[in-house]
Amino acid sequence: MTIRLRHAARLEDLAMALAEDLAQLAPDRPFALQTILVAHAGMARWLRAALAHASAGGIAAGCAFLLPGELLQRLG
Repeated sequence: MTIRLRHAARLEDLAMALAEDLAQLAPDRPFALQTILVAHAGMARWLRAALAHASAGGIAAGCAFLLPGELLQRLG
């Protein structure tokens, strides 16, 4: 598992950096999910919409947005 940590003053900048990372770092398996840690459910909804807007087809797929507690459950 690879962990990338990004920080920025604007959420829009983080969304664009994430879109670029997802485009460059395709998983080895075509149907594998990319796990993205978010602070709250509203951020997950906004980020999914921003990724869809940034993609060529207008679709954001292959991403699992997890809250911190959900990630800890999966790791533990």
